[in-house]
Amino acid sequence: MNQKIVMVTEPELVSLITEAVARAFKGMQLPQPTDQTHWLSFDEAWKYLGISKPTLRKLTIQGKFTAYPVGRQIRYNKQELDQSIKNNPLKRK
Repeated sequence: MNQKIVMVTEPELVSLITEAVARAFKGMQLPQPTDQTHWLSFDEAWKYLGISKPTLRKLTIQGKFTAYPVGRQIRYNKQELDQSIKNNPLKRK
């Protein structure tokens, strides 16, 4: 295998990385926050729904709720939670 070592300046490297990231994210549909969008943290969401932390995790993994990563945190759209509950009420023990 014929490999080449290419030297680039720091600004060129930053530009190459920026372009690669932009290509990777191009076409992704991320939710756009609006003034009416109310986001809940993981802790706020399970308390709001009246369920346990493990139950919220399980339901999120099953696709019943959509979690949005924001940095190192997870956020839930309150309106989406309300709609999910309306369409598929939680069965409480």
